[in-house]
Amino acid sequence: MDRFIQDNVVWPEGITKMHVYLVPDLELNKELAALVQDCRAVIGRFPGIGIVPDAWLKATLQLVTGVTGPELGAEEREALGAALAGTLAEIEPFTLSVGPALAGATGVALDLDQDLPGQALHECYERVRAAIVSVLGDGSVEYSALPPHLTLGYGLDSFDSGPVQEALRRRVRPGRATWLLDEVWLVEVTQDVSENQYRWLRPARRIHLGPR
Repeated sequence: MDRFIQDNVVWPEGITKMHVYLVPDLELNKELAALVQDCRAVIGRFPGIGIVPDAWLKATLQLVTGVTGPELGAEEREALGAALAGTLAEIEPFTLSVGPALAGATGVALDLDQDLPGQALHECYERVRAAIVSVLGDGSVEYSALPPHLTLGYGLDSFDSGPVQEALRRRVRPGRATWLLDEVWLVEVTQDVSENQYRWLRPARRIHLGPR
């Protein structure tokens, strides 16, 4: 595993970027909350991993490209939120299967399902991308976050992630949970290089699935 935010991906000072995130409600999703805590108990034993706190847990559905946060005006932001709300009103809330935890190249994350064509999360993903393009044009979705994952921790140093994966496999039982997905968040993201984390400005625009 390597450090997550390295020099070649550091944003210029003052830059923010717009993302569409899936943010878990751990009060509602008790099974998922328990799985997150079980995984943290394991990865917390490895000093080379920085744990993501509850406030910043997220899975990226889409990054807006071609325009930064400071370049996006109030009218465009309002139009973007409205486009997302309109298209996601046609998708009912659905349940994801979460897990197992995977120790990857720059961190540890929980795998998510429903991302294959014809499945609920993939439909949500395609609608989100189309909504962004309808407001900001074709160059606004030149990034794919699939396959999706809920990030639990980011690499702080370079080290062998094999022992982390083995510990997760042996100690986190069961290694799966469910997540009722009923909203997405449109957020303006900041990069905290010193803490090796991404965070977002508040308040976020929370967009519910299904008719209101």
